[in-house]
Amino acid sequence: MNLNEEAKFGHCFNLIHGIGACGLKNIFNSFNGSFCTAFSASPSVLSQKIKNPRLAELILKNRDEINPDKEWQKILSAGISAVAINSPDYPHLLKEIYVPPSILYFKGDIQDLNNGYSVAVVGTRKASFYGLETGLKLSRELALAGIKIISGLALGIDSKAHLGAIEAKGKTYAILGSGVSNIQPRTNLFLSDKIIEGGGAVISEYPPDTPAERWTFPERNRIIAGLSQLIIVVEAPERSGALITAKFALDANRDVGVVPGEISSLVSKGSNELLKHGAHPILDSRGALEILGVLDSAESNDFFDDGEKKILSYITDFISSEDLFLKVDMDIKEFNQCISALEIKGAVRNASGGFERIKN
Repeated sequence: MNLNEEAKFGHCFNLIHGIGACGLKNIFNSFNGSFCTAFSASPSVLSQKIKNPRLAELILKNRDEINPDKEWQKILSAGISAVAINSPDYPHLLKEIYVPPSILYFKGDIQDLNNGYSVAVVGTRKASFYGLETGLKLSRELALAGIKIISGLALGIDSKAHLGAIEAKGKTYAILGSGVSNIQPRTNLFLSDKIIEGGGAVISEYPPDTPAERWTFPERNRIIAGLSQLIIVVEAPERSGALITAKFALDANRDVGVVPGEISSLVSKGSNELLKHGAHPILDSRGALEILGVLDSAESNDFFDDGEKKILSYITDFISSEDLFLKVDMDIKEFNQCISALEIKGAVRNASGGFERIKN
């Protein structure tokens, strides 16, 4: 099976207006997991295999007007990649949700989504200063700990989540409610470029030029939830897309965490309600790492990068900051970044002008 061909013909079906995620899944399953076979099927075979008459009629009415090679070349020329659900590059976690996208489009690199841990950090577009700063700080610290950050590229909390990961030189992934060639809001076009430069990706289930609509954002929220082991809601009013993401997360058996907000704050009313119903209170990045079970692996060689391991080798008992810096022979920026990461990972603590090891 040629997996590039699968993505190409999956894209062709996706171009037919009205098929949607459920229709694509129906087509894929009806032809034993092959969009190629479905696209080349005769009208009689297609009508026989696809039990939904409306869907079969929609395909037969539009299929002959699509030139697969021409449409695929448009994608490649725009620097866009696509994977079908049967590709090994397709994110494994995403297959666990109720209706996973049969095809994903992306700019950047998605391979690392199949490694390690991912956390979604989401919230309202109209966040308070407290919410914006908390979203930025949490995402930065989690990224320093090697966690990938998932969010929706919207204004407010989402943008701060991506920025926090970028500041930590971590990987972050933006899930769009539009096509990847139609970044919205346009003010975040620069941010999307930074996400890609940092090794992450902008991702969508919609054909590249698709505009955002009211209904596309709730649909994309299931992808945010599906790509993450933990979803953290920073601030959300009573009616918020972040609460939809949390519901999808619970449906997919994911953990949901909430940053507690002021009880009088309207932008925290919905998220505080989640706490009442059993969501994990998230007070700091360490709490999120504990939920993931990452701190239990704090002595694993894979958990620390080379700079962090080097610093740890010099912290047996208490050591002053100055002595530690002289011993490790690093530039000050790298030293501070590694120390911050080690504190976030729960390996060391700052104590009276120096550092000591924490034994888990």
